[in-house]
Amino acid sequence: MLARSAADGAQPAVVLYQPEEDLETFVPGPAAPSAFAWSALGSLLVQFDPPTGEPMSEVIDSGGHVDALGPARDGTWSADGRWVLARTDAGWFAF
Repeated sequence: MLARSAADGAQPAVVLYQPEEDLETFVPGPAAPSAFAWSALGSLLVQFDPPTGEPMSEVIDSGGHVDALGPARDGTWSADGRWVLARTDAGWFAF
């Protein structure tokens, strides 16, 4: 599976592409994605930096299901891909 940001001028989104099925899943976001990280289990951690407001992070699975982590940034996956460690204004948290 591949991920990319939607084209400039389009609705901000992440596009998941599964080449073996020639399938694209369009996942709208609050702003253009600014960072990506794959988990060992195949989920995608995405950071968005809206022009106004706080950076926020979401976890997107291969089917396009979104789990919002809220105002979190600088996220990284645990080695087993089950946890995200990210920074908030209150400090670092595991999600």
